[in-house]
Amino acid sequence: MASDELRRRLRPGDDWDLVDGKLDGSPMIARVRTEAAAPGIEAGLLTRVTFEVELDDQINGLPSMSEQNVLDGLEDQLSQLADESGEARLVLLVSGGGKRHMVLYCRNEGWVTTHRDALGVIFSDRVVEIFAEDDPGWTVHAQFVEAAG
Repeated sequence: MASDELRRRLRPGDDWDLVDGKLDGSPMIARVRTEAAAPGIEAGLLTRVTFEVELDDQINGLPSMSEQNVLDGLEDQLSQLADESGEARLVLLVSGGGKRHMVLYCRNEGWVTTHRDALGVIFSDRVVEIFAEDDPGWTVHAQFVEAAG
């Protein structure tokens, strides 16, 4: 799928922006919540958690239209879980290299354990790797905000 076509499907909203480029030599496109860092840091959301989801259907490492529809649903559920918990916020979505990286910031990596059952339902039919790392400066997020600039 061409980047322009994918851009139309990515639904950027008020505080979301788009970034495209290369990820490990393959096309990459990302949505970044540009206004999230200051309130997130102030709220103590200092741990970055990445859900790395393998794409089931891809074209040049980016999701096909049908795959994008499925990912939209997964992202909506993850965002709702994060928002409802009051302890996490989904801020970055990166597609490339046959994967979707869904990045949220939370109070600590225990958030994943606390919400294990709900996350299991959301990602029940997907191969997902989860990575958690302290990131009090929101450095990964900042790189994408700068690129969106």
